[in-house]
Amino acid sequence: MSITWLIQTDANLPPGNSADWLSSIEHERYAGLKTDKRRHDWLLGRWTTKCLVRAYVVQALGTLLPYTAISIESDWDGAPLLRLDAIYRHLALSLDDLRVSISHSGDRALCVLSDCATCVIGCDIERIEQRSWGFVEDYCTNQEVALVCSHPEQQRETLITAIWSAKEAALKALRLGLSVDTRSISCALAAQTGSWSPVVFSCDQQLLGRTSAPQLSGWWWPQDRYVLTVASLALAQ
Repeated sequence: MSITWLIQTDANLPPGNSADWLSSIEHERYAGLKTDKRRHDWLLGRWTTKCLVRAYVVQALGTLLPYTAISIESDWDGAPLLRLDAIYRHLALSLDDLRVSISHSGDRALCVLSDCATCVIGCDIERIEQRSWGFVEDYCTNQEVALVCSHPEQQRETLITAIWSAKEAALKALRLGLSVDTRSISCALAAQTGSWSPVVFSCDQQLLGRTSAPQLSGWWWPQDRYVLTVASLALAQ
């Protein structure tokens, strides 16, 4: 299994008409978006995802696909789903086997791609900012509160952001989003090493509504006043 990722900012969006790189299905979706912010985030997320998928296909097959050949649609729960234009399906590649997750924060979008057909991934990007202690008490587990308290004051802003982000990534991988209590997932973050560092997830099966604990793996990385997190869920064979 390989996991790759890409961050893009507003400066990376191509100028001019999005008709040059959106598929026909994506144009229909874009036309239905109601607010400028939603349209902006959606476009930046799609552009980031297409750039990452194209790079993956070039590395795997040596083929450079047109942007319009890659369509990012929505699965039953709103998660992104990749489709390849019919005229390119002769390639020895099925985008159905590729999993992507997309997240936005501020002027940035993060996309993470996995080529493992037996796992689901979730990602999140969050700008590091001050959050109240009431936020911590409302959304964090006792273990997470203890973890925050064990760190110096100047580190807590990053740590709280990372815990929240890791929860979002894990709940995306579980295909639940914020439909469940965020305290159903507890995140233990390894010390930062300047790269992707592990996150260990503990799950409350009752709060999640599951009979067995999901097999979640995770990683986190603070970058330039943002936190990036990834969670991978192994599917039952």
